[in-house]
Amino acid sequence: MAPERLVIRTGELVDGSGGPIARNQRIVIEHGVITSVANDTGDEPDGVVIDARRGTVSPGLVMTAVAPTSDASLEVLMRHGVTTVELVAGDIKALVATRDRIGVARHRGPRIVAGGVLAEADSVQEMRNAVRKAAELSAETVHLVRGDGVEEALCAFIDEAHAQDMQAMVTVDNAAALEAVRDCAAATVIWHAAYAPHLDPEPLREPPEVIVDVSSGLPSAPLWQATAALTGLSYDAHMLVAATYSALVTRPVAAGLTREGAMRALTNGPALALGLGDAIGKIAKDYRADLVVSEQDGTTAHVFIDGIDQRLRPSSFLERFRGLD
Repeated sequence: MAPERLVIRTGELVDGSGGPIARNQRIVIEHGVITSVANDTGDEPDGVVIDARRGTVSPGLVMTAVAPTSDASLEVLMRHGVTTVELVAGDIKALVATRDRIGVARHRGPRIVAGGVLAEADSVQEMRNAVRKAAELSAETVHLVRGDGVEEALCAFIDEAHAQDMQAMVTVDNAAALEAVRDCAAATVIWHAAYAPHLDPEPLREPPEVIVDVSSGLPSAPLWQATAALTGLSYDAHMLVAATYSALVTRPVAAGLTREGAMRALTNGPALALGLGDAIGKIAKDYRADLVVSEQDGTTAHVFIDGIDQRLRPSSFLERFRGLD
């Protein structure tokens, strides 16, 4: 059970606003809500203390998108609180090289989950061969973009991914395809809600975990209603606010920020670009009590507080750290 008062002493702090990294800060979390971020005065604080003075603390946002992997772009992501990039596509060899370089602390950047992406394959053997090729290139996950094909081929894709110890993800945009991948025990389904806002979200509450991709087109009322009804994460591949946005639609919002106001903040013009500024900074400081501590040796600890659980962060790629239990 989380303590009533938790204090994190930081070496570096990324507040998610894109601004300069702050040093020697003290984060106070009371009843699961970040109540203050200020300079560390050096005295021993009251409450349960996490000493991260040799590390970097970040809001721990997760971006699920095709992301640029240049050093400059990775720095931008880090300054906006993104600590993990999943489902990245493109040149797998280059992604793996970048991932490994970051993993041994040779460059500052978010953890990259290098993923192989399949556009489409019709036969069972084609599916298996494509997954094996991605595994040979050291991809950690494999993503089938068109998940509305033959059920036998879908099942072969998922089965081979499991055999290669890889996360299998399937994009679906209709109910029949959703049922097909359920029957094959897919670990994760990506539901294109923008293409199918009429789809009943109620069945999506059951496993496998469902990620909602709202990246296409402008948000509509049915889309928001469907997204808010889900118990899992809601992602937008064009915003760097995935985990924060999810929390806003699944939990009460603290610090006087209403759910409707937060949605407006995240869907207006400024929030659709990398310069998220105050929208992310405010939410990260005032609401999210879900932080990532990155140590100088390259290790990462995830601190989950007061009910923020795996439903809100469906990332089986990351080792979970619950040092407060």
